[in-house]
Formats: sequence, C-alpha cells, structure tokens
Amino acid sequence: MNKELTLSILIPTYNRVRFLETTVNTFISQITRGHFENEVEIVIGNDASPDTTNDYLRNLTAQYPYIKSYTNPQNLGVSGNIEKLVHSASAKTIWLFGEDDLIIEHALGIVMQTITTKNPNVIILNTVNMLSSDDRNLQYKIIGKKRLALDDDIYFDDYEKNKEELFAIEGWLYLTNLISPVVFKKHFFVSYMEEAKKYLRPENVYLWQAPVIIGMVKEGRIMMHADVLTLHRKNENHWSKNIQGKLTVSMYDGSEISRMIKNYMPLEFKRYHQRFASHTFGIILQGLRNKLQVKKYAWDALRMFYNCFPYTVGFLAVLVIPRSLANVWRKK
Repeated sequence: MNKELTLSILIPTYNRVRFLETTVNTFISQITRGHFENEVEIVIGNDASPDTTNDYLRNLTAQYPYIKSYTNPQNLGVSGNIEKLVHSASAKTIWLFGEDDLIIEHALGIVMQTITTKNPNVIILNTVNMLSSDDRNLQYKIIGKKRLALDDDIYFDDYEKNKEELFAIEGWLYLTNLISPVVFKKHFFVSYMEEAKKYLRPENVYLWQAPVIIGMVKEGRIMMHADVLTLHRKNENHWSKNIQGKLTVSMYDGSEISRMIKNYMPLEFKRYHQRFASHTFGIILQGLRNKLQVKKYAWDALRMFYNCFPYTVGFLAVLVIPRSLANVWRKK
C-alpha cells in the first residue's frame, strides 16, 4: 500500500459486531470495485466490546492489508475512542463513520473524486434516516426526506463571506453531529482540539465535532453534496436506551456544543440551540409518561434553554403541573 493515502475511513465501535460487519463489507465492496486498495485505509477502533468484535477484527485484518484495527483494554467512551482513531489515521483526510450507518452505491467513489478534484477541508454528505428491523442493517426502511434540501452540489470557500448562504440551508450544521455524513481534514482535529476542550467536557459525545466547526470558521473550503450518500440509522443507540442517557446527550452535551457555536457561529446559534431544547422537552415528556422523576432535569433544562421559547414555558409547566402534562401526552 502506498504511503500517501487519500482517505482514512475511521469506524469507532462498541458491542455491535453484526452492524459493523455489514458496514465494513459495504466499504470493502466499493474499495474493490473502485480499485482504491492503495488509496484508502479503514481503521476500526474497538472500545473494549464484550461481544465477538475482537475475533472478527482479527480475521478481517488478516484478510485485507488496507484494514487496521485496535482493541482498547478499557472502554474510553465515544469521544476518547474517536480521538485515538483520528491520531492513528495515515491520510490527511478522514471520514468518521458510525458502525450502524450505511453508504449508498458509489458513495466512496464520489467522495474520492471530490477529494482529488476539489480538495475541500470539509465535505458534508446528504443523508436520509432509516429504521433497521434487524441487527445487521440488512432489512431497513427509509423514513422522511433527505436531510439537506439541495438540488445541486454547493461549495463555500470562506465561512464568514458565505455565512448567510449557509444559514439559508436548513439543518446543515446539525447534520455535522451525526458523524457519518462528514469528511474532514485531520489537521482540523489535531490543530483545534485543545481550543474545543475549553468549551466541552472530555466525555461529551460531540467533542469530535467541535474542532471541525472551529476549522470551518477559520479555514473554510466547505463542500456539500446534494445527492444522498449515507443512510443514518435512527433506532436506539448506546446512550438512548434510557431517559437519563437521552437527557445527558440532548441537554448537557447539547448545551455545551451550542455554547461553543454561539462563540464561533453566532448566526447559527439560536436555531441549533432550539433544536436541542425541542429534543430535551420531548424526552422529559416521555419520562413523565413512564412515571419517572424528571423534575431535576426540567430545572436544568429551564436554566440551559432559558432563551428557547416556547420550550421554556413547557419546562416550567413540567415543574408546576407534571401530571397534567403527562395526561396530555397520553392523549396524543
């Protein structure tokens, strides 16, 4: 394999070997078809999975020289594992990819062509949500429309110069926290991570996203693809198995990344912060429906989303009349 790689595909994984196998097979198929064996590497970071992930990776790396892997002796969490993955990448451009997401046909070829012809700092790939009905992503259905309402590919050379045009694209910034639709330069992560950590806790699941946002503001060169190239799995994930996990990510992690965005992309802040307020309110109502104690979270939400009307009224109502709100929720 050549030393000068074009792209490092980085896949953090934990306890999902069946999903991982499908995702990796899809990439292998497109690498083989496009003859990218000497241009692309796949690096898989196994975060101390208790399932058979380690055995699978041992067999996989023995078969494909462009695939590397490691297994953490102890679980580092999402952000710690991603940080380790990024530093292990050989290429200047990296594509972080969720173990339970998928790429569509020819997606890798399009990404490779974009890198070699445009050389952007960031590539944002349009995506659509899917619901999987098995533990391999072999059976799924598409739900909703594509996340970016674009008819044509679009390129922005400078963030400050183009920020009004970017703002007109609904949901483009929120899309960057899904991991799989974002391809970016490794040096963003390396150069701006310490700056990002001034705003986000080390365990924040959006920590990887923060240096990418800073890099976009400071260095620009943002490419967006209009066609859907990735499928984002909307089923339950590692932190959404309980109300507390959902609220931690939506409220505490979301507030931190929103606060950072307020500093670097003030035009985007209100819309971005409002989205997390909406998510948090829905989760708290779900907690009420399940007869869980969510008053503490409602107090925190009121403090963190004080400027997000009408959700502030909703959080206050949870504190004052929680049973009534729960009854309203049940009627829906």
